[in-house]
Amino acid sequence: MAGRRRAGKEPVGETSGGPVVGNQENPHVVISNQGCTLIIENNKIPGTPLQRAMCEGRRCVALSRTSHDAYNMHITLTICDHPNILNTIGVWADPSDSRKAYIAVASVDNALSGLEKEQLFCIEGQLCRGFSDLGFKVFRDIFSAVQYVNNKYEGGATSSASNSLPIQLFPMKLEPKNIFFKIVNGEPRVMLGYFKKQLSDMYAIRSSRGARRESTREEIQKAHWKEVGRCLTELYNNYEASSELTELAEFLTEGEVTYESLLWQPGIWDARTKMQFIREIYFLLDKERASLKCSFEKTPRGKILKNKSPLGFLPIMNEFSPPLDHNNQEKPIADNHLLDSVIFLRNKIVAHFHAEYETFKGSKVEIGTSVVTRERYIQKRKPDYMITLAKAIRELGWIAESPVTRDENDYMARFSKMTI
Repeated sequence: MAGRRRAGKEPVGETSGGPVVGNQENPHVVISNQGCTLIIENNKIPGTPLQRAMCEGRRCVALSRTSHDAYNMHITLTICDHPNILNTIGVWADPSDSRKAYIAVASVDNALSGLEKEQLFCIEGQLCRGFSDLGFKVFRDIFSAVQYVNNKYEGGATSSASNSLPIQLFPMKLEPKNIFFKIVNGEPRVMLGYFKKQLSDMYAIRSSRGARRESTREEIQKAHWKEVGRCLTELYNNYEASSELTELAEFLTEGEVTYESLLWQPGIWDARTKMQFIREIYFLLDKERASLKCSFEKTPRGKILKNKSPLGFLPIMNEFSPPLDHNNQEKPIADNHLLDSVIFLRNKIVAHFHAEYETFKGSKVEIGTSVVTRERYIQKRKPDYMITLAKAIRELGWIAESPVTRDENDYMARFSKMTI
């Protein structure tokens, strides 16, 4: 492409008929670079550093930087290949300042800071209960892009691949105003990749004499996760966050983050994922029960769960019909251990709910009939129930990967032999 820079070439540019054209109220900057013309409008995307622009008749956005930083960002983006990383077009020297240049990237529509809170979160009064459907997608994509970049640095996992070029140790800006999104085929797609020269002062490591030293790959990787956590808390600022969101933000900002451990945070699991996770636990128990022809309590896994604390569902359990034994006879309602809690979740919330709804003693309006409203009903009363359950099952090593990594088809294949 004519406007794309090649490694090793300094950014150059010249004005085309003068640096400023258009009317006085809305002047444009026009720059020609090796036959490719960039037209920069006097029209910033609100709340962002990006200016709307045109390149060879196509919409794009431009960012004013020092020449060195613009060139480094362009080269870095050229090497990256991820659906949530900005696509670079080229670098044009600023005709009014020899020290600066414009880097142009494929068009984006807004930044996270420009979205309403209700677009990213489920807000009820002053309480932020969790992500909206868009919020789940946005943050999962952010995590994926950050993990990609972290591994792409020199010495990282991806950079060690035989045919993969590494990127230099330039960190990303990850504040809400510097995380962008665009609409692709009617669907929002979050875009990262605003690379900067060095980490912010709060993450800088200094010598005993106070001199700032260059950041290592590990320091940049850790800073990225911390910045995402700070971004999250900034976005739900002024609201009381749910236990799951609070746990997620604290893990990002204070924990030893790995991508695998991050995916085990229930804060990024939507209601369907949580229900499938409960199904999977039940499947493991039911498989042993069918093989041994015994009750859940007598299976090896059942015995393990009987030794773990319950989730505290007894008040909720009393709103449902009593459980049944293997002879289809009613049993006393009990939440004495984690096994009781898991069986309740599976039999009353995940499966058979429509039969339960008719005799439900609680608020039918509040619990509703959808997966989302049922899960939210439980979460309101036991905000940390899934945090506790996910941690317990992961520690047992029963399930190798986070349920968020599997789609519905994977689950249907695995549970095709289950009766639910």
